[in-house]
Amino acid sequence: MNSGLIKVSSLESKAGKITLQADKITLENSTILDASGATQGGEIYVGGGFQGKDNTLYNAFDVQVDNGAFIDASATSIGDAGQIVFWSDKLMRFAGLIKATGGNISGDGGEVEVSGKERLWFLGKTDLISSNGKNGSLLLDPGTITIVDGSSGQTGTPSDWSDNNIYGSYVIPETVLESLTGDVVLTANTDIIIEDLSDNELTLSASNMYFYSNDETSPTSAGGILMKDINDTIFLNQGSGHELVFQGGNISSAPESASIYLGNIKTSGANVIFNTKRSMAATPIKVKGTVFTNGGDITAEAGTRFGINNSDVVDIYFDGLVKTSGGDFTSDMTGDVYMNGGLDVGSGSANIAGNSVNVNIIKSPSNITTNNKTLEIEKIITPISNEQAIIKNNIKTNIKNNMTIPNEFKRTEVNVVQLLQMTQQQN
Repeated sequence: MNSGLIKVSSLESKAGKITLQADKITLENSTILDASGATQGGEIYVGGGFQGKDNTLYNAFDVQVDNGAFIDASATSIGDAGQIVFWSDKLMRFAGLIKATGGNISGDGGEVEVSGKERLWFLGKTDLISSNGKNGSLLLDPGTITIVDGSSGQTGTPSDWSDNNIYGSYVIPETVLESLTGDVVLTANTDIIIEDLSDNELTLSASNMYFYSNDETSPTSAGGILMKDINDTIFLNQGSGHELVFQGGNISSAPESASIYLGNIKTSGANVIFNTKRSMAATPIKVKGTVFTNGGDITAEAGTRFGINNSDVVDIYFDGLVKTSGGDFTSDMTGDVYMNGGLDVGSGSANIAGNSVNVNIIKSPSNITTNNKTLEIEKIITPISNEQAIIKNNIKTNIKNNMTIPNEFKRTEVNVVQLLQMTQQQN
């Protein structure tokens, strides 16, 4: 138990290192752990190392950090903030304030993890901002994560802390998640569930947002991402150079078989990435609403976390319009691809792999490339003049509305402008 000051800070150079090791650790409300440094923040490890995998540190089984406790590994002048890890093999209860900001002149924010391998109760706050560099990152790592409507419903409020038997998963209110800044990484061994939101939108302030479900080393385990209301929207209000990432393998309980089951997705230019996480064939990726990136790219690919060779034999369903407004669309999956709401990449390009690709509407003045066996197009909207949309390497291409393709176009490359002209002639 600690209620005082532990200080390894430096006014001139890099800060030192603080390590607290015991079976049970409690930091009371007057605790200060100071590892701030002028040229670089230090290191603070309470209860273990990153993800509990540092064999040089003893892992705690119960860690409690009271409201009022202050932990600082910032850089104060020039340089990056340090690393802060709070780890427990069983229960983590955290209500303190963590600061890991970059230097005032230059430097990035720090890396922060708060994890309970079996149970996580997080009511803390973080400041990971860098005014002249990249913001830092916060990793929350429980078994299951549920994001609930509004500002109430937080797992493990201090009144619950005397009962060690409740809450095997982590519940975080919508407003708490929306307030987190820096890179926010939510990892769950099984599912990440987003409940019905009364305001219909999860508006994220994070620099980059990562939803990693099914996030552990077994290549065949279950877990996925589920939005209960597909009319709701996840909105990352960040532009170019930022990303919104979803990882899933197999949702434990969903309306339809899926690894990722989402409503509407929107960014202000940030990229959107869909990853699978299973070495055997994962269940489909299903986006029931629209995807608007306002210049950002959209990518679907096999995940690479933990060095696992994840399967790319995954079907993808986009039921709403996919619109990048100049960003690129790329799918490396080798299952079937269904773009039921249409594809509009503007001045961007689309590269779609897959056994079969079905697109309701193509609206693009640039290149659309596939290496699939069959491409079906419901409608082609005129590309901008002097631009071409190319569909390459198809064994078979079907244009619907009873249109037939002359033999001279049944080849490895078909110009969409020519297909449009044929459509107009036949109609």
